[in-house]
Amino acid sequence: MYCILQRINKHLTTYTARHTFATTVTLENDVPIETVSQMLGHKCIRTTQDWVQIRLYIWRILEQFIKRTNRE
Repeated sequence: MYCILQRINKHLTTYTARHTFATTVTLENDVPIETVSQMLGHKCIRTTQDWVQIRLYIWRILEQFIKRTNRE
């Protein structure tokens, strides 16, 4: 419903909502990863750690791309 009211033209899933919350509300505000893991309901903190590592890897690639495109 919120998507419709805000005119967001993307298909949102519970997966997207959970991980958006995890990044924008928690990890980017220095909430401990153990707390984030519990909030997401992960049984093993390794699940959260793996997900964070993938996210950081993608972020580094994007930063490199942006730097390269700004030089051109």
